[in-house]
Amino acid sequence: YGHGARVIFSCLLELAKFGPEGTGIVDDAFMFGSTSFPRQADWGATRDVVAGRLVHGYCPEDTLLARRTSVNLAGPVPFGQPPSGVKAARRNGVEDIELHELRPRAGKIYSDYKDQITTCLLKAGAEV
Repeated sequence: YGHGARVIFSCLLELAKFGPEGTGIVDDAFMFGSTSFPRQADWGATRDVVAGRLVHGYCPEDTLLARRTSVNLAGPVPFGQPPSGVKAARRNGVEDIELHELRPRAGKIYSDYKDQITTCLLKAGAEV
């Protein structure tokens, strides 16, 4: 979740650079509350690398994630674009799962992922 999901996404993009040799090299990938700002083409590239399920869990109410990401990123933040952890990817082959179960606790959903990761995985249909 969070920055870990961003690292996973970055690794999938790196594997996509191998072209056909990278296709289907990863069984399944689950990312929740990601701090990345992917383009639609990036989602397509990561989809090619993952043979099984590519799951993207997000929570639109996660204002803490949106604020932290816009302030703490090393690179520029796309103007007006929230991080992927607060919106659906809306890409064929990417399973968008809205995590409305993560109710805001004083606006702190991002910090609750570590305690609720099992809930997220179960909602995604993963074996836990």
